[in-house]
Amino acid sequence: TLLKANKDTVGVFSTLNENNLFNKDPLFYVFEGRDFTPISDSAGHNSPLLDMAPTGPSKDLYDIGRPATTTLNSNKFDIGAVEATR
Repeated sequence: TLLKANKDTVGVFSTLNENNLFNKDPLFYVFEGRDFTPISDSAGHNSPLLDMAPTGPSKDLYDIGRPATTTLNSNKFDIGAVEATR
């Protein structure tokens, strides 16, 4: 889960799941152009959303099958509505 907050003020999120990400840039391809695909490229610019969810829907927002991994974690899903395939 990606959470945008200054901090976990009451300790709720960090106790529910130790994999929550606080104040991380999700590294979308073109945020301004509404391309919310997490970046995964050969230069090593990888989104923190890649392969962080143990489960997820079988298809993403663009009807792409999930999980479609670009890392070594072939059985994990990307966080969010779009699965990285580039």
